[in-house]
Amino acid sequence: MAENAKSKISDRELVRQAYEMPGEMGPQYSYFYPYSLGNQAYLWMQGAREIIGKYRDWLNVGRHVLSGGKAYEIFRPNLIKVTSDEGLEEEVLAGWLRSRCIFSLSQTEGVAWPPIQMPRWDLAIALGKLGVREVPFTSTDGNLQGYAVGLEFAVSPIAHNRLKTVFHELGHMVLGHTMLTLEEGETYHRGLREAEAEITALVCMRHVGLLDDETASHGRAYVQYWLDGSEFPDSSARRVLKAAGAILRAGQQVASSHVALARAPDRESPSHLSQTM
Repeated sequence: MAENAKSKISDRELVRQAYEMPGEMGPQYSYFYPYSLGNQAYLWMQGAREIIGKYRDWLNVGRHVLSGGKAYEIFRPNLIKVTSDEGLEEEVLAGWLRSRCIFSLSQTEGVAWPPIQMPRWDLAIALGKLGVREVPFTSTDGNLQGYAVGLEFAVSPIAHNRLKTVFHELGHMVLGHTMLTLEEGETYHRGLREAEAEITALVCMRHVGLLDDETASHGRAYVQYWLDGSEFPDSSARRVLKAAGAILRAGQQVASSHVALARAPDRESPSHLSQTM
């Protein structure tokens, strides 16, 4: 991510902001459009603390942006057209551009805004959308919390924190760790893979509102152990943002009462995030 407009903002910082951002903020940022977790973290950095949308988004729901309001920024991809060796025209990512085009609810006025309700985060729905499944735990290692192989994972019945372990193993699969060749596994060392999966799990736990101090402390220690003094690279931070965003989106379930509100042009259903198991 840290190219062009993003050169002054590291992806590690965006991950830190995503980790610190309260879980209910993500759905508010995604009311009109499913912005990436990186953009949500950037909005949080800028001080956005409520539903956001573009100028036309607000017009579509009967509100207008007040004059004098300063828009928030998001990053948007800078896509350029190139011709491949086969002579086919295709779009490629040439970097990122800042776009100051986002306004929050309090920067608008108009029709009354409906109460915001909270959707649920559902594991079964997430597994279906991600195309993975949980299988029985068969390891005899009493210290092993869980494991993932290919598109299947298992969690120990005596895991210290079942949901955090689930997110950790989902992280391994969504990050592609379980599909590496032997040669790729040797280059992409285990310490970095474990750190990526654990940070993904911590971000997800934060966003479903279930990250307590003990789990957070244990997770940070786990990451530090596997990094062994090395710095978490920006490339890994990009992967974490993408993986955590995919997992959270996959399990978000909107209540049926929101459907009517979602019918308006370019609208997403109002939402806060909760979690059911």
